[in-house]
Amino acid sequence: MADLEKPTKRSDETPIQFKPLSAGLGFHPFAEGLPYAPLSKAAVPSKTAGKLEARTTPRPMGLGAEAAGFARPIRNVPKVTQKIAPKTVTQTIPRALPKLQSPHSMPLPNLANTRSWYLTRRAGAFLFDAVMSFLLFSLSISIFFTIFHATVGQVITADTFTSLFVFYIFVHWTFVTLQEILFKTSIGKAVFGLRLRGERWSIFLRSIFSWVSIGVMGIGIFWAFFDPDKRALHDVISGVQPE
Repeated sequence: MADLEKPTKRSDETPIQFKPLSAGLGFHPFAEGLPYAPLSKAAVPSKTAGKLEARTTPRPMGLGAEAAGFARPIRNVPKVTQKIAPKTVTQTIPRALPKLQSPHSMPLPNLANTRSWYLTRRAGAFLFDAVMSFLLFSLSISIFFTIFHATVGQVITADTFTSLFVFYIFVHWTFVTLQEILFKTSIGKAVFGLRLRGERWSIFLRSIFSWVSIGVMGIGIFWAFFDPDKRALHDVISGVQPE
């Protein structure tokens, strides 16, 4: 068997050369000692335009790694300046309301401005103050019974009933007048939302002339049913009216 001929090296063959992976990138990926490509590099001269161009930040790829290439430029998207407001439900409701309303519908009256409601409030305030005055009157009678060791049968008789009633009216007038002068209202008026608008001297005159309104068979009180401003006679004379 003939000996195999050994291949001879030809002089015209080019030896195989291995290039590193960083060839053509312009930098070494491990130059900074990191296992990934740096985020940015300094500007390098461009061969085509002759100007300095800065490398842009590479796009992130993979898990925790950064690509060594360059990000592609994104075209500028034109901004939309015209805003179109969508139709809301509130814009369509008023158009449907005239169709739902009846042609015979009437607005509800405002009870706060009616004569009957205003006079009802004044009457309620008077009754409330009368009850409070009666409690004060009863307290004073109880103190009298305790001091003089008297009984109800000994004090309240047919002869003393009129005097006690007049005394109760005086207690009621004094109790309400003091409240109106000091606070421009009373407990009953405050409960029904009434207040006197005026000077304290005018309020005192109104309280005095209230005896005239009650004394003349109550005509001064019924004056409020016919007065355009719903005023009683003592309101007209003093110029002060509960509001």
